[in-house]
Amino acid sequence: MPSYQVLFSGSLECKHRWSNWSSLGTDHSFRRTVSEATASEMTDYYLDRPRRTTTQDQSGRQIAQFSFVLGLLWVIASIALAIAGRGQPADEQLAVTWFALGNHPQSSSPMLLQLLTYPFIHDLGIHLIFSVIGLRNLTQIGQLCTNLDGFIRLYVFGTVFGGLAFVRVAEITSLETPLIGATLALHTMIGAFAVFKPNMTVKLFFLFDVRLVWIAIGIGSIWILLLRGNAAFAAGQLTGLGTGVLYALVDRFLRGRFGQ
Repeated sequence: MPSYQVLFSGSLECKHRWSNWSSLGTDHSFRRTVSEATASEMTDYYLDRPRRTTTQDQSGRQIAQFSFVLGLLWVIASIALAIAGRGQPADEQLAVTWFALGNHPQSSSPMLLQLLTYPFIHDLGIHLIFSVIGLRNLTQIGQLCTNLDGFIRLYVFGTVFGGLAFVRVAEITSLETPLIGATLALHTMIGAFAVFKPNMTVKLFFLFDVRLVWIAIGIGSIWILLLRGNAAFAAGQLTGLGTGVLYALVDRFLRGRFGQ
């Protein structure tokens, strides 16, 4: 028996082969499965949702679990260090002397350790809240763009390369203010996802629908303007953003070249 094909505006393709239909007889469970699958595909089309395979669903769950643990570690580490440093001068607190990134006079830890620890430390309040919200939103986007390994690579690359750029520019400008927080890694994710899904719309400030590529361009433009007044921080953020863009471009090239 021949197969049939249904196309919806070129964006959804559903194929079912009926070569074994005669051998199925009155198998109602098979008919129900086909019916449910078709209904699911129709729902995804009309709600403009991309179809996901079982592997993608599993990868999405892994990314969500990783992000949950990561965000939880941010909260625990930030609260613990805030409690440990209560009553001490700001520049003598453990978060600054051991875990923050930078060649400031109070630093007591090697640079390699700082690169591993600084993204876990956040100021309690708005800094921590917005970082967790940003991680949550980027997790939802990342589930459509990459797998767990790619998500972790973006986090690590942004943390390391953005951090190194911050340290280098801080040395040039004699900046003694240390760096804490995971915003460099989050910028890397924004840059990569803007390449993977440039036309995806997200709610900006929960109010405006804006394409992801314009959000990345806007963020980059803001940091370029801030280079003169806050060079080290701006350079770190821009490096994180650029690292994400470069990662996505290389990933696309490799997939197109080698089918990975």
